Amino acid sequence: MRNLMVCLSLSLSLALAFMLVRMSPAQIEASLVAFWNFDDGAGKTATDSSENKLDGELVGGPKWVEGKLGKALEFDGSDDYVEASDISTPPILTFACWFKKIGAGNGGVPRFHSRGTGPWSLEYGIGNTHQPNQLEFYLAFADGSTTSWTPFFEPKKDVWYHTAISYDGTSVRTYVDGAEVYSSKNWAGKKINQGISRIGGHAPGGDCFQGIIDEVVLCNAALSGDDVKSLMTGRWASLEPLNKTACTWGDIKR
Repeated sequence: MRNLMVCLSLSLSLALAFMLVRMSPAQIEASLVAFWNFDDGAGKTATDSSENKLDGELVGGPKWVEGKLGKALEFDGSDDYVEASDISTPPILTFACWFKKIGAGNGGVPRFHSRGTGPWSLEYGIGNTHQPNQLEFYLAFADGSTTSWTPFFEPKKDVWYHTAISYDGTSVRTYVDGAEVYSSKNWAGKKINQGISRIGGHAPGGDCFQGIIDEVVLCNAALSGDDVKSLMTGRWASLEPLNKTACTWGDIKR
């Protein structure tokens, strides 16, 4: 019996250790390049809560509104966006955010996130031209190759979704509400181009998203599906303000 109890205790300890490795909030936090939670609630600056302090400037007048977790920004689909400092794009990365589509926006692909203005690097949004109403991404690499615009999911209006895209140096993966919905392994050894980060649009008056964006995360690691689910809860980081409304995985699924 004693040996059995020792074995059970050891097995439980190993299982718990394994779970902590898979879902370590500290590891996610350590990989942060930028974290714009949009909880400022007022003013013309979107504060980056990471140690890099890559604060964003509100351009065109996006509105502070209630978001999925705390406050968020609503973009009018005409000329609103947030412009952040020029960030060194990591060779592997994850971009994630909450979004709610309200209208069509403008341009070919109204974007949650855009990096670069020639050459581009990471573009991510909802198509109007290539595949209407589909979530699409585009990656541009330093050697001149690109992924082209790749559609993979059709979001509904007025519904909150969490989405993420990761690149590990070989594979591109996309997630919606924590589930992997697309993957491609054709990009081994590619380095992504550099560029200015814009949230909610590509350039002044172009490819502007119409809707609400919240909890924008850029990491220098290719997060797993389980890690992406941790981002969804908003409880993964000590960077979160203490007065933020608690949200569980069960709440998110409703």
